[in-house]
Amino acid sequence: MTVTSGVNRLGLIFSPAPTYTAPMATLTRLFPLLKQLGLDDQKAQEFIETIEKGLIEHVATKADLEKMRADLEKMRADLEKMKADLSVRIESTKTDLLRWLFGAWATLFLAILALFFKFP
Repeated sequence: MTVTSGVNRLGLIFSPAPTYTAPMATLTRLFPLLKQLGLDDQKAQEFIETIEKGLIEHVATKADLEKMRADLEKMRADLEKMKADLSVRIESTKTDLLRWLFGAWATLFLAILALFFKFP
C-alpha cells in the first residue's frame, strides 16, 4: 500500500486514499523475509501460495459483482411490484372503509331523525 501526501494551497496537509498494489507483488516481498526466518525455499513458496490462494478466494471478481448487480436489480423489480400491489390493496381497503363509514353515518342519521320525530 502506498500513500502519498502533500500540502494544498491553503497549507493544509492532506493524504489521498491509499492505492493498493497487487497481492502477488506484496507476497513476493515476503519471500526473503521468510528465508531469513529460516524457512527453506519450498516451505516459503508454499506459505506464500497458501496466503495468495486465501486472498484470491476472498476477493470479488467482476463476474461476482455483475451477479450481485443482477440480483439487486431483480430484488428492486420485486420490490417495485410489491409496492404496486400494496398500493392497489390500500386503495381497495380505503374504498371498503368509506363504504362502511357511509353506512354507519347513514344509520346514525336515521336513528337521530327517528328519535327527533318520536320525541318532539
